[in-house]
Amino acid sequence: MPSTKDTKAVLFVDIADSSSFYDSLGDQQAKTLMTDAMSMLSDIVMQYNGDVIKTIGDSVMATFDDAETAAEAALFMQKIFQANQISDCVQAGEIILRIGLNFGEMVVDSDDVFGNAVIIASRLADQAKPKQTLTSKDTRNLLPESLISVSRFILKKQLKGVQNDVEIYELLDAEDEANVTTIASDDISAIALGDCDLALVYQDQSYHMNHEKVHVKIGRSDENDIVVNNTNTSRLHATIELKAGKFLLTDKSVNGTYVFFDDGSTQKIHMDSMTLYQKGRILLGSRDDEENAITFSHE
Repeated sequence: MPSTKDTKAVLFVDIADSSSFYDSLGDQQAKTLMTDAMSMLSDIVMQYNGDVIKTIGDSVMATFDDAETAAEAALFMQKIFQANQISDCVQAGEIILRIGLNFGEMVVDSDDVFGNAVIIASRLADQAKPKQTLTSKDTRNLLPESLISVSRFILKKQLKGVQNDVEIYELLDAEDEANVTTIASDDISAIALGDCDLALVYQDQSYHMNHEKVHVKIGRSDENDIVVNNTNTSRLHATIELKAGKFLLTDKSVNGTYVFFDDGSTQKIHMDSMTLYQKGRILLGSRDDEENAITFSHE
């Protein structure tokens, strides 16, 4: 296939201080952790309609058709890695990302991309501190006002392999605080959630949650309590936990979780939590995937 020129956004994502995991966990567990992290990053790229160009050890290179989508994907990566347990090998927030983003003309050759725009994105990832997403001024100016308004100037410097100085900006998430969604209902006060079990049914399997079984993990990975092997489902998609007398559903996924209550109300949660009351159905990643619905009811 001959090489062609195209104009795209390119994203470099590195796991900060990845070598420390090999020291603390050992080679096998660290390798599993990196595989889990690369899988999650690749899932997010695809969710935002991007293309994974390559994964190398502890880093991902991806392209997007426009700067806005790439920036949104980058900020979501930072958010989900800080708030969620990406791998069973470490706790939530222990895998920390450094991201560089740039938009410009590049050479597309087979399954790789080359050019000055790509070099700048790579150098920005190298320049980024842990948890930072950096971009160039020209790329920042292509973003919507909602993202420009929460960006900040870092410095102007010459990057290795780049002829002219680059003005570097940090992209910040406008929503710094994770909001917990609580469903209000006249019926909820009538249910003594702490005094009953929560019954979960998935296909031909049944699970019961109570004070002896207070936590259930749901997702595509075999390590979960409820394994839903579906392309819309993340490796660790959601958890249900008995906390303060209530059963709390927490979404940890790329595509979100849909809850259909038998009273006719519907709620989507994404990187958020809500109380399960009454009875209903939980759908992972798609509101139409009834075949993989998990039903819940209080007993």
